[in-house]
Amino acid sequence: MAVITTSDEGQHLLPSFIIVGPSKTATTSLYLTLNDHPEIAAPLEKEPLFFTNPENYEQGLPWYETKFPCAVPGENKITYEASPFYFQSKIAIKRILETLGKIKIVCLLRDPVSRFMSQYKHFRALNVVNTTPEICARMCADHPWVATVTWTGSDLTVDEVIEKHDSGNGDTNGIFRSGYYYEHLTGWIEAMGSENVHYIVFEDLMSNPRSQLASLQAFLDLSICPLSLEKTNETKFWLDYCPDQSLFDFRLDQLTYLRAHYRPHNEKLFEFLGRDLGWNT
Repeated sequence: MAVITTSDEGQHLLPSFIIVGPSKTATTSLYLTLNDHPEIAAPLEKEPLFFTNPENYEQGLPWYETKFPCAVPGENKITYEASPFYFQSKIAIKRILETLGKIKIVCLLRDPVSRFMSQYKHFRALNVVNTTPEICARMCADHPWVATVTWTGSDLTVDEVIEKHDSGNGDTNGIFRSGYYYEHLTGWIEAMGSENVHYIVFEDLMSNPRSQLASLQAFLDLSICPLSLEKTNETKFWLDYCPDQSLFDFRLDQLTYLRAHYRPHNEKLFEFLGRDLGWNT
């Protein structure tokens, strides 16, 4: 059922479901794919970050509703958003409940070490682009929308990211906590109810997209359409403009550390799901 709010512009649709991430788990691919469904009205902005960005949230519901299309008489379409940094945010859960109620939530789960590596490379590449004028100019010439990107990335090495976390001085862009899937998934289930939370394993989506997309459509009460997964790789997009690819290499000892770090979190998740996803090998 569509959620509707009324403003001076007419009756805006509000999200009937939210893809909450985390980042680097195919949220953009899923967003592009779902926009092709005939019963979905594509949002005007993929990730408004209304529920986690203080400046956005302070502007209230009138600001949020402008990120979604107006309802069209005679159409019974629903809309949504895909903000991957909601996944690990307790304040996002609280605010979504207060604003939209117990709507449907979609989470994606990817091998946390692979996810960590992808996020690190993405943010490091963003930093290279933002601090190298000639690269930035070339990217903006090739892709004018790049000039609107506000993320500045991070210039920390992998060792520095790990040391910062282990010394208690912060989790750079939530890169560690984003992979604590059991903790966050159960938080969403507790808040929204198990019937309103659907998870997709990234590796399953890549290997068998038709089955996973059909299951998702059924969860969302949509007609089952033969959607084709629109695969995209934002990390590679930024990496391809960086001349020194060695900046993004991971050593074996770093990967061994990350495997050990995530093992207990993975074990809790596997027990909860009743399925070993093979991420600890």
